[in-house]
Amino acid sequence: RTPEEWAWLSRGLEEALLQFIASAEGLGWKIRGALYEAHYVPVMRALADARRRGVDVQLIIHWKLGAWSEDRKVWTQRGPQHLNMWALEDAGLMDAGCLHRRTQLHSAAIGHNKFFVLVEPGDKVVAVWTGSTNVTSGAIFGHSNVGHVIREPAICKQYLAYWDRLRHDPQRKDMAALNEEETPLPSADDALGPGGLAPSETRVLFSPRLRWAAALDFFAQLVLGARQCVAFTAAFGIGREIAPALLKRDRIPVYLLLEGEGSRASGREIIRDLRKRPNVCVAIGTHVDAAQAEAAAGGSWVPEFLTGLNTHVKYVHTKILLVDPLSDCPIVVSGSANFSRASMESNDENMLVVRGNRDLADKYAGEFFRIFEHMRFRNECEAAEDAKKQAAPGEGLYCRCGDVAPPRVCLKEGPNKGRRYRVCAKPRGEQCGFFLWLEEVEDEAQKEANRIAQLPWPQKTLGHSKFFGALERRMFSSLTRPAASPETSPEHSPVASDDGGVGVDEELEVTGVVEDAGPGASPSSASASSPIAAPLHVDMGDPGGGAPAIAAPSSGRSDGEAAPETQPAPLIPRPFPADLVGQAIQATKELLGVDSNSSRGKSAYREARDALAFAVGALPEQAARTRVLEILEEMDSRFIARVKTTWRPFLISVLQCLGEDKSTITKLSRQHRLAMM
Repeated sequence: RTPEEWAWLSRGLEEALLQFIASAEGLGWKIRGALYEAHYVPVMRALADARRRGVDVQLIIHWKLGAWSEDRKVWTQRGPQHLNMWALEDAGLMDAGCLHRRTQLHSAAIGHNKFFVLVEPGDKVVAVWTGSTNVTSGAIFGHSNVGHVIREPAICKQYLAYWDRLRHDPQRKDMAALNEEETPLPSADDALGPGGLAPSETRVLFSPRLRWAAALDFFAQLVLGARQCVAFTAAFGIGREIAPALLKRDRIPVYLLLEGEGSRASGREIIRDLRKRPNVCVAIGTHVDAAQAEAAAGGSWVPEFLTGLNTHVKYVHTKILLVDPLSDCPIVVSGSANFSRASMESNDENMLVVRGNRDLADKYAGEFFRIFEHMRFRNECEAAEDAKKQAAPGEGLYCRCGDVAPPRVCLKEGPNKGRRYRVCAKPRGEQCGFFLWLEEVEDEAQKEANRIAQLPWPQKTLGHSKFFGALERRMFSSLTRPAASPETSPEHSPVASDDGGVGVDEELEVTGVVEDAGPGASPSSASASSPIAAPLHVDMGDPGGGAPAIAAPSSGRSDGEAAPETQPAPLIPRPFPADLVGQAIQATKELLGVDSNSSRGKSAYREARDALAFAVGALPEQAARTRVLEILEEMDSRFIARVKTTWRPFLISVLQCLGEDKSTITKLSRQHRLAMM
């Protein structure tokens, strides 16, 4: 590839990391690094150049000893130390006295950190580079990653202390006890917020930990405390410790960006269960294999292919959890750990938890949804291709006996001759009465396709069901009203910058970045972008430079000047937005029109009832919304399909709670011969 192509694939990540290392100017400066994979030659040579400038460079490298395999009769490598050794030798660092080998890791544990600490003369810790990016070509130019720079003094000092503990190569148990003591979990205080986090707080968690289950439960509590949406990435499937919390969030949008369904059967089952939820949208890393054939046939697809730099994780490598990222008090979790038991119990890891920084959350959300949209679109294309390969519409339909209803063609002379249908396979006299013209299935499928084609963004791409549309309108409704002034402090201020790290999009191996800029950086980066992703640049603030300006978020918030004392405004009940009320009323009327006594009456009732429940769930929390949900529960408890009067009167009460016009309610009552409850 040409230099221009490599620059496009990096889109700022390589440049930002090299610039971070170059900021150590000379004598008196120190760089402290802890790395799992360290074999991208330009970065390793940059560290060697820093040493030649007089910078004190010290690196902790994952270096587990090989093990003898009696079955295979060979020595097996445990990790990337053979590649690390080669790159360190090439850079002249192997025998320079600057390496600390991390070997005392139990069983299958790994030294999974990817951070650098920058110390200026006088032993003042000024910045930390962390995130999910290994020092490899595949991490920088291949799968999705984040580089995140912190300048908050207290957090930076914690990273340096953690590095100092690691350099002695301690046993896991000793290291875990120290990590629990130095970076404890927040106390469970519901008055503070999800997970016990204060309204404006930055916290770091280091692994391994003695109370690993409590750490995973902390992340689960953050998910359970979500009020608008959850966005979550997983490179190796979803662990059983986090899955229950995701499954319980059934009334807000949940976005999952995955490398795949995972290698374990239990993990695949969890993802299948989540896919069934109408409020969950899943995007899995992929590229469209049919693109070349489509292009050869004169289609509009450009051939898609991977760089080949990664064989294990090809697409999604970020470790991100976003809770209510568009709210007044968002939570961002990012770092090296995979939200798994191994990452908390055994591995060397670091995770940042930031609450209340709206600009930081905006940038993470923009990067998350950039890659999510990229993959979700291709998932839809693959699903469409798979559908074309399937048999005729209706394949796999079951009759009331529970058996597959085979397709047949009408041969009887008359207007129906040649029409295709499905019928119970049993002999006449034993049939259950199931019968379906296949043209009706095709017509319904075409109507649905036409409806989806006319949907506006983001409904069209993020979810075709009307359930999900209602939830998304609730999530985005806060963007249409004036927002409170964002909170900024000298210790914690994000800034957008022209020259910052950006989301890297390989030819579908997409790499995201969140990177550093200093105070005074230009807040105009959102305009310079590739067709797929906009640049983003995050700085956690320079305490010596005061509170920098905040770039206007791309989401359209009208932020005013920030005051350091400003706290995030709590989410409070607001009047029902007119568009959400309109959707709930329309869903109520659609349910009123369902004939529960027909052949598909029960399923039609359930579909319409679910649509109404999600439309109501999208409304702001207040007494009327709660009352409507109670009415729907009572309606379900009394539902009898053959007796419409057991459930329809409840819908009149729903319309009253939603404030529908009295004349309309009276008209509907007469139309359906119902008495008001």
